[in-house]
Amino acid sequence: MNRWTILLMVATLANACDADVVYLRGGGSLSGSVKSLEMGKQKVIVVDTGNGIQISLTQGEVARVDRENDLIAQYQAHRATADEDADAHWELARWCKANSLLPQYDRQVRHVIRLNPQHPTARASLGYTSVNGKWVLHDELQRAHGLVRHLGKWKVPADVEMTEAEAELEIQQKQWIQTVKRLRGRVLKGGKAADESLVELTAIEDPLASGAIGKLLVQREDPDSLRMLWVKLLSKWETAEAADALIMASLFDPEPMIREACLDRLEQFAKTRAVNTYIAMLRDNDNKKVRIAANALMAMKDPRSILPLTDALVTTHKSKTGGGPSMSSSFDRNGGGGGGFSFGGGKEKIIEQKVRNPPVLSALMTLAPDADYQYDAERWRQHFSRQMAEVSYDLRRDL
Repeated sequence: MNRWTILLMVATLANACDADVVYLRGGGSLSGSVKSLEMGKQKVIVVDTGNGIQISLTQGEVARVDRENDLIAQYQAHRATADEDADAHWELARWCKANSLLPQYDRQVRHVIRLNPQHPTARASLGYTSVNGKWVLHDELQRAHGLVRHLGKWKVPADVEMTEAEAELEIQQKQWIQTVKRLRGRVLKGGKAADESLVELTAIEDPLASGAIGKLLVQREDPDSLRMLWVKLLSKWETAEAADALIMASLFDPEPMIREACLDRLEQFAKTRAVNTYIAMLRDNDNKKVRIAANALMAMKDPRSILPLTDALVTTHKSKTGGGPSMSSSFDRNGGGGGGFSFGGGKEKIIEQKVRNPPVLSALMTLAPDADYQYDAERWRQHFSRQMAEVSYDLRRDL
């Protein structure tokens, strides 16, 4: 079927037949009273499905129309020839289902079971399962196993409780999003309502608000004073949402004071999470992010960052060049000759560039103030290896 339109008819179609089944060329069927109408030069079949809803179809959209009276007559004839043969009645049940005679289908299936209580397909169609030679309704079997039905599936009660708790949690989090949004809007608008709303924001104690407030902090759209309030609020809640927001702000907030406040709080309750994030960023292809992560690790002074920082002293970054018209110029370092302009594009190329990272070096020197091997990563590794060996020796001697 490529088109069908629902029409709300004012008048009832006259001389409509009893309930019929219309089979569509695209698959599927409709049940109701059928009437053929002339609409201009086109013949239209209208199906009255009840409740005042009627559906208009072109003849090209209809595969066939079975009058219910005809189907009932066929059903009665098939039933008379089936006698007391369970398999014959099962085939008749399948025929009823295929022709949308659902009440007759149900009666036939139950009649099959009366004739043959062990008929497997008929039993299965009614939801029975064979257990130790006995037929048990699937639902009863699931309940006997301690399961409960939830949203169309059988689940362990603990899973249902967890799902419902998560749903309730999500509802409360969404409510906090609306509440914080409303109070923030009043604060930004100013006036008497701003002072009252600021007091309400400051008094929030529910950790479930951390998701809403953390999002505002990460967006970095609010004034510094309001972003600092977000940091103070998030600092009260040791939630994953609070930690992640503080981590992002510690890296990318434009105000140094806010970055430092985030780092201070993270060191108290989410240091491992923060350090792992910073270390992962050392491998980013964007060199700016590498240096930002190094600055954060320098503030954390965590020994776990030693080897990753050593590896990031000099990083390799890829970029694309060429692939279209371009113009470039080159000069020597003194600004003199030896350079010039070049035109062209040609095939796109991937360029690799090694970059020294001063913030990484600074972080390493913070962790090892008695050493300065500049960008010689191998010497840094040897230095820290010696330190680890000395510590290990001291521990063994103490034992």
